[in-house]
Amino acid sequence: MLARVAPARRFHVHRSTSAAGAVCRPSGGWSSIDGASLRTFLRSRSCGGTRSGNPAVALDAIANPEEVFRMWNWIHETPLALLAMATVLGSAALCVAGVWLVDRCGWRLKPEDNESAGFRHAFAGVVYAVALALIVVAAHERHGSVEQSILAEANAVGDLYRTLDAMPHGARERLQQLLVEYVNSEVSVEWDIVRRGGTSEHTWGLVDDLMRQLQRFEPANHHDELVQDRALKQAERLLDARRTRLFTGQRGVGEVAWAAIIAGAVITLGFACFFHGPSLRAHMLMMAMAGAMFGLMVFLLIALDQPLRGRYGIDPTDLENQLILIKRMQTEQRP
Repeated sequence: MLARVAPARRFHVHRSTSAAGAVCRPSGGWSSIDGASLRTFLRSRSCGGTRSGNPAVALDAIANPEEVFRMWNWIHETPLALLAMATVLGSAALCVAGVWLVDRCGWRLKPEDNESAGFRHAFAGVVYAVALALIVVAAHERHGSVEQSILAEANAVGDLYRTLDAMPHGARERLQQLLVEYVNSEVSVEWDIVRRGGTSEHTWGLVDDLMRQLQRFEPANHHDELVQDRALKQAERLLDARRTRLFTGQRGVGEVAWAAIIAGAVITLGFACFFHGPSLRAHMLMMAMAGAMFGLMVFLLIALDQPLRGRYGIDPTDLENQLILIKRMQTEQRP
């Protein structure tokens, strides 16, 4: 981890030749280097030419954390059937391998020790099962919260469009067109970007422009004041639902929780590998089923984690249906 952030600066590269070859370093040493300067140094021709085949690529990924996060996108792009098979069968295979290793090394418990070890394993298993259940429930609630925010946003779009219909001529067409452009951009452009973990500045610009024009609208009478006040409240509801969808939909379990899940599984399932049974095959089969159960829970957690990410993230169906309703209203004859 870099010690502190310093302003970007030029590097004068020094080379020291030894049996291992040339070694590159910045003239001021490695301390006090910011990420941008480090990337510039690593990409310089003086330190190895192109990025391909250069060990500096790994350091470049550390200097740019976004590249590290992109490495895990394949998990969200993997088909669900393949992901389920990998987690379930992989966990079962690891448990079987653990039983085989314990038996091969002669680490199995004596039959008379099974009872006392069973009490300890039961305690560890209950604690881990409760913790894992809480994490899965939290992920499920987050998934449901994102679905509710999408529905709330779609409802706010429909209500705002109908409210804008009471605006004076000119402002009405301009604001309604801006609202439709925002929803179209959200569904056709931003949704795919969010699936890959990004965001659309263009879509944010459209909704910001809509809010600005609503706030700067100058009502000519009391009726226009009431319409503007109601439209602003509905636009705020739309923004609240949008922020909830984006912030919650891209929030995951977290690295610490995943580390606890894996470590708890290793302790709980690994403990069970040491038990003594009359039949090694039966023990392997039981451990395979226990590992498959853990893999199933991991698959469920991955599927629920970050509800907007990946090809199987939540679809913008509610917003698409609202666009259909808006198009139907646009075709209706105005009085």
